[in-house]
Amino acid sequence: MPTDIFKKMMKHHMEDVLYLEREMRNLDIFTEKRMEVLKIVRHEHPKSIRKLAEHLDRDIKNVFEDLMLLKKARLIEFVKEGRCKRPVVRKKIIVIRLE
Repeated sequence: MPTDIFKKMMKHHMEDVLYLEREMRNLDIFTEKRMEVLKIVRHEHPKSIRKLAEHLDRDIKNVFEDLMLLKKARLIEFVKEGRCKRPVVRKKIIVIRLE
């Protein structure tokens, strides 16, 4: 897809799109389990990392590590609510340019 198409998409939906290019050369971040984390965070809105781990039936340490990688990649952020940090997907659409 040409770059101008991406730019048009970004212009019209800037608040909903995360455009990743050169910083995402290593696509190993998109494992099946991390994609599941993104999906659950996006659709189920877990109130904490612990609740997310319970929902995924995974160890909280492993879920936390996945969340930290996703945060570093700018795919998620955390919203502090009381003593908990709630994971939130930053954008509705993630576009990765592979060229």
